[in-house]
Amino acid sequence: MRAALLLVIAGCTWTVQGSTFRTKEGDTAFERAVEAVNAHCNGARFVNPDAQIVTSHWQVFHSRDGAFLVRYQVSLVKAADEVGAEVRVGVTMKQCPLVDLAELDALGDSDTCQVAFSMPTEVANAQQDAVRKVEYDVRR
Repeated sequence: MRAALLLVIAGCTWTVQGSTFRTKEGDTAFERAVEAVNAHCNGARFVNPDAQIVTSHWQVFHSRDGAFLVRYQVSLVKAADEVGAEVRVGVTMKQCPLVDLAELDALGDSDTCQVAFSMPTEVANAQQDAVRKVEYDVRR
């Protein structure tokens, strides 16, 4: 997986290269996605089995450039005539001033933090590690 990021959806969401993959066991992939988000992405905040989307709580990464909030979204697309599902892991990032980070979801949803278009290497490496773990847990 490369360290580079691709920009998608109007500049607000980043997706890690290689974060779209297929799983052969589509019938249980959504349950594995929920478990993976709970284990590696600060827990699931929004779970919609009908839409096949799991969104995490905000997670904070500290760096010399300030605090970065990261939220993960795992979505599955199943075709009726295909075995398995396509899985996409998206990452939304915001940079925050040094403030009280006790309530990350409220802070991430407020206008206090700005959408981040670049990030320090240590933040990129940490969030990519979480994406790799989600992919490992969901892919089968």
